[in-house]
Amino acid sequence: MVLRIKKKEENRIFKVYMLAMFSLFIARYLFEINVPAIVFLAVAMIPICFGSVSEQMAFVASCIPFSIAFQYKYAILILTVVILFKNQWRLKRSGAFIIIMFMMVWELCHAYYGGFSYVEYLRDFAELILLGVITSINIKDVDYKLVIRSLAVSVVGVCIIMLIMQLQQHNFNLVAVFARSAKHFRFGQSNMEAGDFALNFNANNLGFICNLSACGCMLLASRKEHSRTDIVLAILSIVFAMMTMSRAAIVCSVIIIIAFLILTEGKFINKIFSGIGGIAVAIAAVILIWILVPSVFENILERFQRADVWNGRGELLKYYGEFLMSSWKYFMFGIGMQNIFEKVSPYFPVHNVPHMGFQEVWVAWGIVGVVIILIVLWKIVTTSKYYADGKRQLYQFMPLGLTLLFTMSGQLLTSSRSLIALSFAYICLCVGENTSNTQNTQNLEKQYE
Repeated sequence: MVLRIKKKEENRIFKVYMLAMFSLFIARYLFEINVPAIVFLAVAMIPICFGSVSEQMAFVASCIPFSIAFQYKYAILILTVVILFKNQWRLKRSGAFIIIMFMMVWELCHAYYGGFSYVEYLRDFAELILLGVITSINIKDVDYKLVIRSLAVSVVGVCIIMLIMQLQQHNFNLVAVFARSAKHFRFGQSNMEAGDFALNFNANNLGFICNLSACGCMLLASRKEHSRTDIVLAILSIVFAMMTMSRAAIVCSVIIIIAFLILTEGKFINKIFSGIGGIAVAIAAVILIWILVPSVFENILERFQRADVWNGRGELLKYYGEFLMSSWKYFMFGIGMQNIFEKVSPYFPVHNVPHMGFQEVWVAWGIVGVVIILIVLWKIVTTSKYYADGKRQLYQFMPLGLTLLFTMSGQLLTSSRSLIALSFAYICLCVGENTSNTQNTQNLEKQYE
């Protein structure tokens, strides 16, 4: 039941979508044309309404970086309805959808406490509802290469546009852009003076999606299914991740490179040569960047040399831990996901949301919620095993592992990118082990064309 690669001609609709989206990005952010967000939403309807399942899944992956530009949650909800309609409203194989429906009921039980908006309630669950649907439909013919490359191209493309915006603001002086200290500059914030839908990322979030992009490209490389473009996209993704100066992103970049050198398919001697080549390229890149913009490395070192490496996360962990222990009701049932910070702040002197994913789930939904989330993750792994014919490699778990690792220093329930990343990780887990099956399928298709 190996996922099969579709012919390139069948991805024309998605190519039109990507071209249109990047044209809108360039028009809005580089030429400062006032492009309404509704236009981006209208363009998103192209793959949603007219694309194949592969193109729809690739659209979901592209939403991870594109979400900054338009009301993507509405697009995801529409996509969910379209998928259900095309599948005649039938769901099968996975119990994840049922578990997520229980999540929605559980959150609704907390509506009595504090302010509650039913519109926000539906928006909050958009990514989870889609995840439940994706894990409950037949995706054996999904073109996983298109999905992975969709994420990589959209991430790198958005980062390049952001870099150009930064250069424009400093008269295209590369040194001026990166000479600022880590306290005043971290790649991800392009124009802080702009209003809604400005091209501004939290630097830690941008580092995560850059890592996820590199992870996908390296998955293809590990399967010997990559092109030169995939390698370039992986390298650029890691470079942009380093530019965010996110400690988590930098550490994860190193882990990703080491993990894929170890886990990639092939003979051990080939891995050694690949490792030596990769180290040589990395050293050359480091020397070049050190010569051109040494302040980048100085800022990275400054970030790791701070006395509080966790940047206050330890105190947040302590505060929310004390909150959970202050009442058996909070411990068991939580206080609800919506407006979680506003609900806690009157009782504890905390000035930020939880920065540890599973603790956030615990605060929102209690120990019951933690069990629910673990069941959903288990369903993702067990359901994907069917499509991979039970022969998954360890490197296929890297996107899921990276997502969960990221949530350990961030959010899970309230992080839309983490939730969308779970759908991406599921597609990666569904890829079959034997790449020769894919090549044989392609050869047979060519013979009968």
